[in-house]
Amino acid sequence: MQPIPNADILALIYPISQDGQRVLMQYHERSESHSYQRFNGIESRPRPNETLLDACERMLRYNHIGHGSIFFRGTIHWSKFHTQRPSLYGHLFTVDIPEEFEKTYHAHNHIGPIKWISIAELLQGEWPCWPGDSHIFPLLFDKNPEPFFGLMGYANGVPHHWNYKRTNKV
Repeated sequence: MQPIPNADILALIYPISQDGQRVLMQYHERSESHSYQRFNGIESRPRPNETLLDACERMLRYNHIGHGSIFFRGTIHWSKFHTQRPSLYGHLFTVDIPEEFEKTYHAHNHIGPIKWISIAELLQGEWPCWPGDSHIFPLLFDKNPEPFFGLMGYANGVPHHWNYKRTNKV
């Protein structure tokens, strides 16, 4: 079997407030962004000689986000996500943010504003995000310690298929 050509790999980082009620999200205001006018996790792509964890830590430093523990929550293969790179592999992480660091981050970077958002509002679809996020966010923010492994198939820019498994036994 041939490897998937032109696969794109990224880490999506979701910093969580100390009270567990809010998440720090990146708004994409650049029109050339695939996530234009949507909120998303803070993205980082690993550089040569970096692990995904290194990429997360680099992006947290870049945005001056002081943090505690970083937790791997799951991975998603977005199949046929866009035409230039048909497969996108996202590795999702939550990050504990101690209260003393909740106001020290950069509120705006080269992509757009970074903002604290209510997790309850996010789960109810009250913020502009990707259509498939309604399947992902409940898994990302639940208390189940097992990571999820998902496949979301896209057609014409819209998710048409979603399934996942959870396990610690890989």
